[in-house]
Amino acid sequence: MTDPELDDIQAIAVLLYRRELARLAPVLRDEAQIRAALVHLDTMVAEARGADMTSIALSGGDAVWTTWVERQRTGLQSDLARVLARKVQETAALRTAFGRVRALEDLARLSARSARRTHDRRTAETARALAAFPRNGALTGSGGESWHEPDA
Repeated sequence: MTDPELDDIQAIAVLLYRRELARLAPVLRDEAQIRAALVHLDTMVAEARGADMTSIALSGGDAVWTTWVERQRTGLQSDLARVLARKVQETAALRTAFGRVRALEDLARLSARSARRTHDRRTAETARALAAFPRNGALTGSGGESWHEPDA
């Protein structure tokens, strides 16, 4: 695989990762909203416990209130369970996309290191080959005769 091909594949993997990240964002938002609603419900219950409820209790309103609170809590917890199930799915897809990006980054690093080693090896080979030539500028043939480049 050539570096431009690897760069293209890496760019696509990053885009897929960003897409998965974008898919997770509304799930996280929904989770936060439901958790905030549960906290608000708990706050309302705590405030109601601290208030003078004798008149409400005498009229049976406390039973209605308790039933309403439990229905609200059950509904919110059910919604939260559905959102958390979606979050698990989206998170798994995000992890897979992230793994692809990391693997391609590692592959690109290895490819660059390999290209650097190949370049260094070829440079060393060229230097060794050039070192084998005489330094006086004369080239010798296979029979030991010396020849020079013709004058122009």
